[in-house]
Amino acid sequence: GGGGGGGGGGGDGNVPVSGVAVSADGSVVLGGGGTDAKSSAVRAWDPESGDAVAVLEGHGEEVTAVAVDSAGSRAATASDDRTARVWRVATGQCEMVLRPHGESVRCVCLSADGLRCATGCDDGKVYLWDLRPGDGGEGGGAGAGAGGGVGGGGNGAAPPPAPPRGVRGGH
Repeated sequence: GGGGGGGGGGGDGNVPVSGVAVSADGSVVLGGGGTDAKSSAVRAWDPESGDAVAVLEGHGEEVTAVAVDSAGSRAATASDDRTARVWRVATGQCEMVLRPHGESVRCVCLSADGLRCATGCDDGKVYLWDLRPGDGGEGGGAGAGAGGGVGGGGNGAAPPPAPPRGVRGGH
């Protein structure tokens, strides 16, 4: 059976894990982190068999947090590279790059249906993202602290997310 404390490792010894997530239906476990771009991949496992399902690679710096929707089909990752990414778990393909963030992205969560994402950043803001297909648009930010960011998402391989919606904190 799956579970337990030690498995999963990789080639060059122990790599710190900075985020873990389990889908609500229990079908997928994600874990990852690393301290640089070479080791920042997030891995997805089938908890029953212990088999790797996918490797989510693409961040340029350490992954700081991971999240997964309730069905285990969509994941999100946060990183010191000032981006969050949305992934299709079954294929390991990046669907969207959520940017800009003013500083490192420290936390991420997905709604149960995988259509909304929230990210928390070292710039003191919470960014809210609408991930529904067809909404298009530029990404930006809102949240606690001064002002919201502006800018777009996407990396050529993934469509831009819809503009984030949120509540600004006052001074």
